[in-house]
Amino acid sequence: MPSRREIILLCLALVTLLVGGYILYFDTAEIQNTASPDARTQEVKAFSATATARLAKLESNGPRKALQRILNETWTHDPFIRMPRQQKESESADSAIPAMLYTGFIEMGDVKIAIINGKEYEQGDTLEIAGLRVHSISRQQVRIRVPSRKQLLTVPFTDIEQAENN
Repeated sequence: MPSRREIILLCLALVTLLVGGYILYFDTAEIQNTASPDARTQEVKAFSATATARLAKLESNGPRKALQRILNETWTHDPFIRMPRQQKESESADSAIPAMLYTGFIEMGDVKIAIINGKEYEQGDTLEIAGLRVHSISRQQVRIRVPSRKQLLTVPFTDIEQAENN
C-alpha cells in the first residue's frame, strides 16, 4: 500500500502530465510575433552601422592607443595568480630544508591533494625540494618524510588570506 506522501506525489505528477498534454495537443493559440522578419533585419543593420561608427571613432581617439600600449608592455607578474609570501628560514623546522607553505586541500573520493608552495601533490609524491616525500595529507596538516634524517616534518595548513597579511 503506497503511503499518503507517495499518493500526493503521484497525483501532482498526473496533473502536471495532463496539463502538459492539454497545452501540447489542444491549446493551439500561437505566440504572436509583432515584429516582421524584415523589421528585425533592419534593426540589426542599424545596430551594426552604429557599432561600426563608434568603433571607427574609438580608433582615432587616444584611449584605444593607450590600452594597446598597456597590453603590449611586459608584465612583471601574473595578476590572476595570488601567491602567498614564503615563510622565513627561521620559521622552518630545519635550516637545511627550505620553508614550505601548505595552502590548499582537495579531496575527491579516496584521492587527497595538497597544494604546497603553489604546486599540487598526492600522497607518495616527491616534492621538488631535496627529495622530500609526501607521507600523509589531512585538512589541518601535511606530513613530509625527510629521507636523509628518517623523520616526519609536519607542515600546518596556512590560510592564503592570513599569509598575505603577514
